[in-house]
Amino acid sequence: MGAQRFRKKPVDIIAWQLLDNLANHIAIVQWIKDNGADAFVSPMGSHITICTLEGNMRADLGDFVIRGIQGEFYP
Repeated sequence: MGAQRFRKKPVDIIAWQLLDNLANHIAIVQWIKDNGADAFVSPMGSHITICTLEGNMRADLGDFVIRGIQGEFYP
């Protein structure tokens, strides 16, 4: 029997877009911290850094910060 095609069930996630204002950045970082992860706003306020198991990841303006199905955060 050869390869078969399967359909993977869609998964719902929660995401928040990084906008061009400091209040938005602070709210996203607080959301991350309230859910057990760590993040911080850059000193210039141009991006946020999310601390993940794979290392620090940067979310820039326009990016979405995603909370995965196991509670992990990443841009």
